[in-house]
Amino acid sequence: MTDRHVTGLYSLEQLEDSRGQYEPWLRYVFETNLLAAMTPTRRAALGRVGLEVPVNLSAEYGADPGFPLHVGADPNRRAVILPLRTIRWLDEYAGIWAWLHRTLEAKALILCMLFAAMAAAPSSSTPPGPFEAFGVDASIYQDESVKDVSSKCLNGALCFLLLHELGHLALNHTIALTNIASQEQERAADGYALDAMAELHILALGVPFLFFATAAMEQGQMTHPTSGSRIVAIGQRLESEALRYVDRNDANALPPTSCVGTVANYASWQRRSCSILRSGTNFFAWQQVRALQT
Repeated sequence: MTDRHVTGLYSLEQLEDSRGQYEPWLRYVFETNLLAAMTPTRRAALGRVGLEVPVNLSAEYGADPGFPLHVGADPNRRAVILPLRTIRWLDEYAGIWAWLHRTLEAKALILCMLFAAMAAAPSSSTPPGPFEAFGVDASIYQDESVKDVSSKCLNGALCFLLLHELGHLALNHTIALTNIASQEQERAADGYALDAMAELHILALGVPFLFFATAAMEQGQMTHPTSGSRIVAIGQRLESEALRYVDRNDANALPPTSCVGTVANYASWQRRSCSILRSGTNFFAWQQVRALQT
């Protein structure tokens, strides 16, 4: 078995090479932007917590090695676990998301959904990462709009993931024995993350972006089940409370009215697209995504 198959999309060497790019930044976000900025009550409820950044999530957590996105919380070690493969995939996917909305706006949503579904579909070969699949590279960030939107999407998505896992720890969740119990825990952790993002004024563009990907992928993983009702609940909340998720401390941020409209629009897309995301798009081969670009 090659390193590529072990890690899924990227070789071990590629992921370790990216550690210097991602891990220091992620630890700063975790420790400074999230933990240190929490209200005293919320921070005290967490107690001792840490962040682990392995190459991939261990199989002991029930992780499917073929699935591109994994994140977890270990209550025994009081740790949030966010693998390098997940970070790199989301980074590239955020870039593709922003680039497609800039260059092929009419097709951007369906292209992103199709590719996300392909990335998790059972296959004898591992689908490529987002950049490779669309035939692009980091040069797309020369467009300042693509760079700005992808950065906001990635930051929001990672903050949500980190806070969601901290929610599991704060709420003392254990391994759920039934699907219903699992869904209840996921919704509770979603609520914890959204409350914390609102308190910290974290722009929530990355949340609908993240759920477009995970909902399309849900047939390929079991550690964090996605459901239509869960997606709709998050979309409705973001749409109705968009003003709470504006970064009012960022002098370079978009005007509040613009941010609110963008978050609300993304949330509305998320709600309307729920049935499409669960409709069997994974029967397409990923190569068809490239064909739709023309």
